[in-house]
Amino acid sequence: MAADTVAINLALDLAVFQAAREILPCNSDVDEETAVKVCSQLKMLANLRSGKQPDYNERVTPLLYSTWFQLGHVNLAICVAAKIVKYSRLTPTNASAIGVIDFGGGTYALPIAFEVLRLLGKLQSDVTIVSVEKSREMDYTGRRIWQLFREETRSINVGSAFSVRVGYQLDPSFDGAKCFSMMHAAFPDIKDALKQHVAEVEPSYGIATINSNQQSRARLDKLEQDCLSDFSPAKIDLHGICLGHGMPMTMAYRNWLWKRIDSLNADRARSIRWLIQREIPSWPKSVEAREYETLPW
Repeated sequence: MAADTVAINLALDLAVFQAAREILPCNSDVDEETAVKVCSQLKMLANLRSGKQPDYNERVTPLLYSTWFQLGHVNLAICVAAKIVKYSRLTPTNASAIGVIDFGGGTYALPIAFEVLRLLGKLQSDVTIVSVEKSREMDYTGRRIWQLFREETRSINVGSAFSVRVGYQLDPSFDGAKCFSMMHAAFPDIKDALKQHVAEVEPSYGIATINSNQQSRARLDKLEQDCLSDFSPAKIDLHGICLGHGMPMTMAYRNWLWKRIDSLNADRARSIRWLIQREIPSWPKSVEAREYETLPW
């Protein structure tokens, strides 16, 4: 019997909450310098849809990303993971294993997404994910959320017995379905890594998601031209399971953090006050997606 999405959603809420407390405990003091950084990075994160990047190497950025955006990104990743699973079943060998190179994978949303599919009994393959992430801060926090999520879901582990693991590279002898993903990671600084990994791994399928604006489309067009000329791109719609049951513990942590910031630096906090009341998204809005398959020769 498969797990239900309410229990899975609760486990993700607990994982994000616990990871946040490890970075900045609720009983700790927040100094004014930290308050300024939180205000600055949160404002930049709110502008992600316009194509601007925050400083992912700043200590507070992964904390803010996870407590404001992790659920929405995991929901997007579940749809991407479901597409990859569907592709693997359509390969000539009906691949019994899936290998994914995940560009900009520091949120660990994709490993969590495959775990969700496994818990729901919708995964019939072992999955290995190689996370390509430049920010150590993002990678550490994302990995910790994934670890905590796995711990929280052990008691509801009634899905399929297939494994989901994160590695540093695919085994050269790997003969399963080889794919790549770029979830909102189509930025110029990913070009070299994209070229290198596509050449080394030789995936036959991929998915990229972007915010629905001209700047994001232009960046993805350039990456396609420079790095993915052997693939045939096509626009796709993403549909699938969503975790939409709220994040009460994460919201409580967010409220605590906001009160501390507001008490230390009210002028800066006032300009982004609307963010504290914003619900944690159950679905990323204004998303476009493209899939890639290798051209027939």
